[in-house]
Amino acid sequence: MAGLHVSGLDPVGGLIHVTQTYAYLLNETTGRKQWQLRPYPKGKKQREVPICHQLAMLLARHADGKRPDQPLFQGSGGRYIDYANQRNTVLQPALELARQRGLAKHITPHALRHTMITMLRDGGVAPGVMQLIAGHESYQTTAGYSGRHTPAQRALVLESVHPVIKAAEFLFNDPEPDHG
Repeated sequence: MAGLHVSGLDPVGGLIHVTQTYAYLLNETTGRKQWQLRPYPKGKKQREVPICHQLAMLLARHADGKRPDQPLFQGSGGRYIDYANQRNTVLQPALELARQRGLAKHITPHALRHTMITMLRDGGVAPGVMQLIAGHESYQTTAGYSGRHTPAQRALVLESVHPVIKAAEFLFNDPEPDHG
C-alpha cells in the first residue's frame, strides 16, 4: 500500500492495481539498505486486488485532490510513507498486544495475510476467488498455507489487528471545519 499511486485506485471497478512496491533494497551508491520504490510488485507480476464498495469510496475520498502520479498514502511533504515510522508507531504496538494476549507465534503482516485467506476459506469463499484475492498464480499456493491457524489463533490475530484499524482511522476522517 505504501507504493500505491492514486492512479492505481479504481473505485468504480472496485479494484486496486498493484504495479509497483515499496521494498527494503540495497542502495548501490551508498552500499546500505533503504526503503525504495520498485517499479514492479512481488514476483514482477502486476495484480488487481478486489476491494469492497465501502473501502473503494473511502479511498476515493482520501485520493480527492491528489494527482494520479502521487502516492495515495503520503508522509510529510507529499512523499511516500515512512515505512519504519508506520511500523514502529502502528504495527509493532498491535503485534505486541497480540503477544500479550497469548498468541503463541510471531505475527508478521504476512501472517495476517495468511489469516485473511484462511478466514475466506472458512467463510465458504470459492477457491478461485481466494486465489484471485491472494494474487497467486496457482491455487495450490493458496491452499498450501490457508489452514495453518487454529480458530483461537485467528480470533486473537483479528482482535490484535483492531488497534491498527483504529490507528489508521484518521486517514479517512474528514477534518473538522474551522469555524474560527
